[in-house]
Amino acid sequence: MTHLIRGGGLLAAMLATLLLLKGQFTPPSFGVYGYYRTDSVQEWANRPMTFAAPASCQYCHQDKNTTLSQSSHKTVTCQTCHGPGQSHIVQGTKPVVDTSRAFCALCHEKLISRPSTQPQVVLADHGGQSPCVTCHNPHTPSLSAPPKIPHPLEGRSDCLVCHGPTGIKLFPADHAGRTKDVCRSCHQPAQTSGTGQAKNEGAAQNPGLSALSGSSESGALTVTAQGIQRGQDTQNR
Repeated sequence: MTHLIRGGGLLAAMLATLLLLKGQFTPPSFGVYGYYRTDSVQEWANRPMTFAAPASCQYCHQDKNTTLSQSSHKTVTCQTCHGPGQSHIVQGTKPVVDTSRAFCALCHEKLISRPSTQPQVVLADHGGQSPCVTCHNPHTPSLSAPPKIPHPLEGRSDCLVCHGPTGIKLFPADHAGRTKDVCRSCHQPAQTSGTGQAKNEGAAQNPGLSALSGSSESGALTVTAQGIQRGQDTQNR
């Protein structure tokens, strides 16, 4: 019997200790309107605003807003990428845009849990180390099909030999700074006919990815073991 009384006294002491600690550490406003601290509502309301109203951007940037509203990023608000905009509107401070590959990967890194309709890439295999904005304009992220490579690739592992700053057919100005490891991320070989001549299936042009194809059918450029030979057609140099 004594051990039951002793156990009951110990349990009562523990319960009293818990009630004492609850009263000591529970904020007075906790539980007034629900299972939360009521004072926190006013504290959050008193915090300075950092994000502006989403519609604020279009007053000064109507052209960008129009373009964005017609793209696949139309559901992404400006401040998702440009950061909080209140100080930009009130004080004129310039937003700092994160253009890193890691930032774009937050939405576009291939994950099995994402819908199949979500544009996704395996970042390690896509675009080398170039920032995504090198090819993709965030306001109009979709790209038309890049031009196909109109010639065989045997013995031509380095695209910049012909298409670099000292080559015969220079790559477009907006491709400056890209390394040879990036080219094949966008440009793939065209299918070849029975005679071995390449069919350029990439006729669709894109301001960000101008055509790099030479004039293989006219014989303007011929790569042999002895080097690059120039044909009569000089328009594609």
